[in-house]
Amino acid sequence: MINLTEFKITNLSGSAIFIASLDNFLLANNAVDVDMFAVVNGNFNLEDVQENTELETLLQAGDIGIKDQDDGEFFTLFPLYGHMYTVICPVTSNTTEHNWNPAGWYNAKIIKVSTSASQFFTGFQKTYHGDFKIIRNESSSTMSFLFNNANSLVENRIYPIERSTNNNKKYSAVVIHYDAIDQKWKPIDAEKP
Repeated sequence: MINLTEFKITNLSGSAIFIASLDNFLLANNAVDVDMFAVVNGNFNLEDVQENTELETLLQAGDIGIKDQDDGEFFTLFPLYGHMYTVICPVTSNTTEHNWNPAGWYNAKIIKVSTSASQFFTGFQKTYHGDFKIIRNESSSTMSFLFNNANSLVENRIYPIERSTNNNKKYSAVVIHYDAIDQKWKPIDAEKP
């Protein structure tokens, strides 16, 4: 389900890194922007990378950095809910975003939004069935979602988070994700904004 036209690795540790399970692949000192799918690097398939434990170990140790074609940064190669994912930090261009589709949106699972003023979203570019995304407010400003708003296309609109009668929250749920930078579990608020 991932949409990749490029897959690039950067050496962060400064030492030569040889990855044995990918034939003929050597990341030399200070190498940057090594395209994993280039003919010179063996024409690897996505399957060669997706669950590669050697790459995952180097990535988690901070020896390498991996980005997709939109500069979305991979924090893991192991699938999250069945898919590889990236983290993006897009800049909003308007105080109200309609059909929002920042660079890297399709692959991203965590979207960190920083804004200097109150930010409203009426809809997001559709992706595929079963996709999920965490949109995290990284600023002190208010971030709000406008439900079923006509300014976004029908297929991009946001439905209300909670549909219950008599305040019954029996089937409410919360999503949490682990932030390795802050070394904390962070809950994703599942209540109405």
